[in-house]
Amino acid sequence: MTGAAETGRGAPRVRLALTTAEGRALALLFALPGALAGLGCWLTAQRLADGHERWAAFLLPLLIFGAGAWALATEPGARGRALAFAASVGLALGALSWSAYGRLGDEGYVQGVLMLPVLGWVALSFYRAGPRDYPALFAAAWNLPVVLAVSLAFVGGAYGLLWLLAAMFALIGLDALTSALGEGAVSFPVIGALAASGVAVVRRQESVLASLRTVLFGLLRVLAPVFALGTLVFSLALLVQGLDALWAGWSPVILLTATLAAGVVFVNAVVQDRAAPGGVLGLSARAQSLVLPVLGALAAYGMVVRIGAHGLTPQRIIASVAAGFALAYALAYAGAALLGRWDALRRANVALALAASAAVAFTMSPLFRGQAWSAASQLARLERGVVAPEAFDYAALRFDLGEPGRSALRRLAEGEGPARARAAAALAAEYRYQLAPADEAAAVRLAREDYVRGAVVRPAGAPVAASLRAQIAARASEEALREEASRTLLYLPAYEDGRDAALWLRHPAGSDRVEVEFWAQADEGAGAPDGWAAPRRYDQRFADARAAEAFVAAARAGAFGRTAVTVA
Repeated sequence: MTGAAETGRGAPRVRLALTTAEGRALALLFALPGALAGLGCWLTAQRLADGHERWAAFLLPLLIFGAGAWALATEPGARGRALAFAASVGLALGALSWSAYGRLGDEGYVQGVLMLPVLGWVALSFYRAGPRDYPALFAAAWNLPVVLAVSLAFVGGAYGLLWLLAAMFALIGLDALTSALGEGAVSFPVIGALAASGVAVVRRQESVLASLRTVLFGLLRVLAPVFALGTLVFSLALLVQGLDALWAGWSPVILLTATLAAGVVFVNAVVQDRAAPGGVLGLSARAQSLVLPVLGALAAYGMVVRIGAHGLTPQRIIASVAAGFALAYALAYAGAALLGRWDALRRANVALALAASAAVAFTMSPLFRGQAWSAASQLARLERGVVAPEAFDYAALRFDLGEPGRSALRRLAEGEGPARARAAAALAAEYRYQLAPADEAAAVRLAREDYVRGAVVRPAGAPVAASLRAQIAARASEEALREEASRTLLYLPAYEDGRDAALWLRHPAGSDRVEVEFWAQADEGAGAPDGWAAPRRYDQRFADARAAEAFVAAARAGAFGRTAVTVA
């Protein structure tokens, strides 16, 4: 398809972008894979949200990081190599996410969000430049954040323009675009295509990337002496103030580690990949490098103090690994500064980046037995008398440390001593709040009872079984207790074979989704708590929040009676 613009005799023909080889490459090699990845993410979220979460934990990183690696790595003449690399990155990161979710549940998602981008960043940097070519590796590592930042800004601007157009059409009664953008089946592919296209366009402007990086480093070099002076004064002030104020909790350790990381960035902004800097900048880089071990040692000591006081947890083990690498960076940078050999710093950057990536991958792999190590640590503290049985955190073993924690509880429950009864109660508990202190447990119980009591019951005045109310309340999450939502209970007495059933509808304010749970009395001898089988959940999505509200309003006020219901 072509078009022409005539401004006079002999005016040149103007070709539309998609008729050019460059436009076709943009559409086929970037926009299309990005759209397919976006669609795949939407389908994964829709189809695997309930009951198949581990598959979702595998597929989402596979799609996101695989498509991202393809967009960031592909180039003419090396499509096959880039495809193999993208597939390898997607599969590897998906497998690590699968492992983390299988061991840690939802916390594995959090770990993946924090760690998988680091692995992807390092892998892409080394793909684009080998470890021996430090200038190229340095440029690749710093170009990637710039590419992603500009691309994300493009996605936000472009998507905002689409919504602006949709609002304009809605003014004249044409809501098709608004409805389409509100559908995940449309918005996810659009965002994926925009992101991949943005990456492609930005990557073509290598000179612009170099200029942006130069500007960024120029700004950092202005701040580097100030930051170095600040951290130096802080280190000297510790000699006067002492260290007692540093160990109040997690915050000091996180703050010290973040400050050290910022110092590493400032040193790299000054040193970069060129000859040794001189003048004020060179002095600030040396001073900053010599201060880093103080910050690293304090962060590492903070972790030692916290673990000594509270024992191991998977989070503390991972934080200890992070603090250890922070200290390793600090010592390497201080050594380079003392010797006056910045090439040693550059070699340390390469080695430590690879080692840190291996450590991150290890913490997400099945080889990392953080829950087992933590359960053994907590049990040892109890057995040595470091913590009294009445003050021991049985809930952590029951709900936070997976099967190793439950095994430790069984060992306590089968043993002797004052911990035996508490361990048995923890094993029998279905929800964490049941193990809370009496006053806290009572407050939670009242909040949960109010949660169900605030629902509209249909038919009005139906004698809903107290056991059903208790079961619904027990399943209510802390988020559900906090947020505004329309709650409706459709009671179905003698629904099947004389057994009662119910539909629990919950519509979070402003959401296009209605959460539906189907409850039914269990068969005799089924062993279900309080005679009710585990509910089946069906999330119903609507075109927008108004349609969802209308559905709930109809359920709350419409005619009520027996009707044939088919549950897919």
